[in-house]
Amino acid sequence: MRRPGELIGRYEGAHEADGVRLTLPEGGAVRAEKWPTGDYHRAELGESFDGSGTWEVEQATGSRDRALLRPHFTAPARFLQGDTLDGLTIGTDGSRTDLYDDFDPDVCPDFRLERAGT
Repeated sequence: MRRPGELIGRYEGAHEADGVRLTLPEGGAVRAEKWPTGDYHRAELGESFDGSGTWEVEQATGSRDRALLRPHFTAPARFLQGDTLDGLTIGTDGSRTDLYDDFDPDVCPDFRLERAGT
């Protein structure tokens, strides 16, 4: 896994994530556009929302061989863990970094965020 600072940048959605954008600027902030709303808040916020907050990397463990990017939304401030998509597998190769809603990116997950400009 690359160091968390190497994840800084903008990510754009593909497949089921088409139109979703995630920005990880310097300093640990996160900005999401068209982020999927969890079932609990769908009636209030619609299918997606724009939000901001912070993020962290949860390193791989023995039972999980890939690190996770964990966004923590503070705006809107309604979300608890599990209320929306709150963990993305970090997939890297020699030239690119992608984020997936799947613990095994080798199975070609449908919700994928590709790093812009790489």
